[in-house]
Amino acid sequence: MIRVLLLTVGLVAMAPCDWAVRGSSLRVPFEVHLRLPKINIFSQSPVKRETKRSEAVREEERDEVLWTSECSPRVAGVRRGQDARLQCEVVAPTGSVLTWYKDDVPLHRESGQTEVVSTPQELLKEATNKLGLEEELVSTSASVLQISSVVYLDCVSEQHQATYKLEVRTPRSRRSYSRLFTVVIVGDEGEALAEGPTCRLGSLVNALPRIYQHSPAAIGHVGDSVTLPCRSQGHNVTREWFLNDERISNDDNHRISGNGDLVVQRLSAQGHKRYECRAISTRFSALTDTVFTAVVIM
Repeated sequence: MIRVLLLTVGLVAMAPCDWAVRGSSLRVPFEVHLRLPKINIFSQSPVKRETKRSEAVREEERDEVLWTSECSPRVAGVRRGQDARLQCEVVAPTGSVLTWYKDDVPLHRESGQTEVVSTPQELLKEATNKLGLEEELVSTSASVLQISSVVYLDCVSEQHQATYKLEVRTPRSRRSYSRLFTVVIVGDEGEALAEGPTCRLGSLVNALPRIYQHSPAAIGHVGDSVTLPCRSQGHNVTREWFLNDERISNDDNHRISGNGDLVVQRLSAQGHKRYECRAISTRFSALTDTVFTAVVIM
């Protein structure tokens, strides 16, 4: 299924960007290898061994994670006072949990619905597609997502120098995949450079609606369930979903969770669909962030 997604997503037009800009093109490096489970073949008949091996391989393939080429460099040099971001894309089964760490400590996002600047930061537990009410749907669904996850580095200073890790945990086997990124400040400290826009915003940067995790593409079979992530940060931000420019409300086939994810209960045979998620500031209506998800039915 993941290999089918890779071939399908390659047909979807997406804007190429470098590591410091949101990108969504999907190119999987050739050195990716599948890790198959070890199976004890002793004391089993040939037929039973082959059956169990096939079932284990199928389950393993349903739960594998592939890193795409749209990931920041393992060592990223940034200029002091500039704006940058770490970004990485993976192809993973629905139900995977993504978590970012900074020097082995879970990162935090500035979010919330109050206007108080001192609002405590929420623990960044990027549980993409992991909803308690959807456990049964996740366990039976074979849908696969291309997931893009971002860490914003605003007005870079010494505090941003660290080793960052993106961990992906699969829903069935609970296997953990991770990738490390090291951020270092480069250039002369006295070098005169134009500051990034966020340096001038000060605390108002926390009011920016910014989507830090979404799915550029998803694939599944008719009847599969799929949860499309739309995680955003920023104070006083609301999220809205659209299909064919029509706003989506909770109904028998769609449900918008409290974290902004869209749960599609059953994929229909009506062909490919293009969903849109918007993060909108409730204080400054002109401030928005928008992402799109192409859903392909096999």
